[in-house]
Parts: sequence; C-alpha cells; structure tokens
Amino acid sequence: MWDARKGHPLTEPLKHDDSVFRVQFSPAGDRIVTASADGTARIWDGLTGQPLTEPLRHQGLVHCVQFSPDGERVVTASNDQTARVWEVPKPPLPIPSWVADLAEAVAGQRVNHAGISEPTSVTNLSKIGRRLEAPSGSDFWSRWATWFLREHATRTISPFSPVSVSEYVRRRIEEGTLTSLREAARLSRTNDQVLVRLARELMAQRSDPGFRNLREADLLVRRACQFAPSNHAAWGTRAEILAARQKPHEAQLAILRALELIELEKFPGQETLRSTYQATRRQIHSQLNRPSEAKDK
Repeated sequence: MWDARKGHPLTEPLKHDDSVFRVQFSPAGDRIVTASADGTARIWDGLTGQPLTEPLRHQGLVHCVQFSPDGERVVTASNDQTARVWEVPKPPLPIPSWVADLAEAVAGQRVNHAGISEPTSVTNLSKIGRRLEAPSGSDFWSRWATWFLREHATRTISPFSPVSVSEYVRRRIEEGTLTSLREAARLSRTNDQVLVRLARELMAQRSDPGFRNLREADLLVRRACQFAPSNHAAWGTRAEILAARQKPHEAQLAILRALELIELEKFPGQETLRSTYQATRRQIHSQLNRPSEAKDK
C-alpha cells in the first residue's frame, strides 16, 4: 500500500504465495481484500497492512473478489467452479474486558503486571461460559463467544449463520464433487462416510503416472476404518485400494473383514454388495497367485 501523494510505501507488502489478481478497498476504506492464484482471498487492515482473518480458501485460484456494499460480506469466485460468500463483519468497539479473559483462558496463559507469563486456571473458561448463558448475551461479542465455545459438531458454520455444520456437511456430501467432499472431510474429520466417499472419488480420478490420489485415498480410508471399525464399506474400499497398490495380502484381510461385517445385519442391496465383495476377493486371490509385477504405489 502506497501514499498516493508522495509515492512512499505505507505498509509492508500484502503477501500471497502466488500472483495477485484483484485488490479492493472496503466501502469504509479501512480494510483491503485481495484474490490470488494461491487459492486464497485475504482481508487486510487498511492502515497497518496486517491480515485480519485466516485465508479464505478455495480448491483453485481465486480470480475475483468483492466487498458487499455494507462491508459485512465478501464474495469470491474461483476456477474450482465455485463462488462463495464469507461473513467478515467489523467487530464493534469498545471490546468488552471479558474478551481478553476469554483469550487468556483459551491460551492457558496470561501476562501479569510485571510482564511475566503465568498460567491461568481452567475454571476461568467455565465462568465465562456461564456468563454467556445469561439471557442478555445477544450482542455481537456474546454471540461470537457462544459460537466459539460450542462443540464443533453442534455449532453453525459461522457465528451469524443459521446453517449448522452437520447440515452444511450433508449438502456438500450430496453435491458429490471432489471439491465438496474435501470440504466436508475438512469440517467433519471423523465422519467415516465422508472419508469413504472422498476416497472413492479420488480412486475414480487417479491418473497414471504418480498415483498420488491413490495414496491419499489409502490414508483417508484407513482413518475411516479407525473411526468406524464396523463400516463394511470402509473395509471394502480399503481392500480395493490395497489391491491397486499391489498389496494383495493386506487387501485379502480387508475384503474378508468387509464380508464378515455385511453378514451382521440385513439391509437393502445386501446381495448385490456381497457379490461385489466376492468379485473383489477373487481379483485379490488372482493377484496373490501371480508374480509381483509392480512396486508399491
């Protein structure tokens, strides 16, 4: 940012990791938003040049960004085939004193009057939580703090949105694209169904050479088996991935586990799924009976 009269820099450069395509001041002129080929948009303090938020991330380069007329939202457009609206409200002043107490309680540290860091009691966080339960806690800071302290699984996607995280994740899963499934997995890291869906999408999109997607799919489905050891789809998918990675012995164990699990209950499509798993088992058996032709992928 530069002094328009003297031509001198006013702040340090507003840095991205790749080309910057668009820059805009907020309507009030106190914030700046940038869009970059590094897959992010960023919001900066218009006076100091310091970042005000975490990067607003897409799965592809961000080529367009715009503040709303009231400066409360930002819209971004990306070559990942999505446009997104982000809440970026400017916090009102003055900041309540308990916000500093909350920051200290979360950090577990405070700086005393002598300038020395000292631990804080975990009971301070409980006290702040009880304070926020009061009926009067509907102002900006109280709403934000209530959202911040809520369990991730039960909170909304932002402090001022009515959409819950679980509902948002469900919508991303239904969308079924690689980008939407990645976002669902990021927001619901222990959701075994999301992990399996994403792993299968990566398998479908893998290309020669490299097999990077296959390795990532393997990691995802291992997590799914860890979080939900009775999920037959996770074990069946893991067997397919291990076979593709030329690990037939491990693949055989995984497909046998999947076959065991589908017999534990009755459900629609069970016969079809059993046939699919049996076909996978035969392919793995065939792989076991021939010489190794490739290294681990």
